[in-house]
Amino acid sequence: FVEDGIATWPAMALGLVLGRNPQHLAEALLGKPRPPVGKPVSVEALDNQLAQQSAAVERARQLIGETTRRRAEIDEKLGSYRKLEERGKQRLDTVRAPRELQAVNTELDLARQILAKEEAEWLRVSEQLSQQEVALGEAEGSLAEFRASQDAARSEIGARREVALR
Repeated sequence: FVEDGIATWPAMALGLVLGRNPQHLAEALLGKPRPPVGKPVSVEALDNQLAQQSAAVERARQLIGETTRRRAEIDEKLGSYRKLEERGKQRLDTVRAPRELQAVNTELDLARQILAKEEAEWLRVSEQLSQQEVALGEAEGSLAEFRASQDAARSEIGARREVALR
């Protein structure tokens, strides 16, 4: 559409996108930003958000503690299985009867299999712990950024309160 030599289609399309409010249309065409729509944030809302972020960091710390405890348990098991394997090797040197030799070899094989499983579990838990430590670092960094981002909002709320009290 062309009216008075001016293409009206782009303006109509913009009107549909921005609504029928001429102020919004003028601001869009002139490049003036509209103020954000929404209610002001309260201190309680900021405190709740901060508490949620802090709780996430605390959960990450607890998870790391549990994983560290699990890895320590696996370390203890590995130590006992290594001792068992060592005793079997020593016993293998002293045994001469074929049946006893076969029994000791079977025990050694079993101990080696269990040891291999536990070592694999230890590696899996260690990798999990490393990932959790990275996640904790990210969560702590996020919490610090979140606190910094709230400073502006908190100072704005404080300024509004101060103005309201005057």
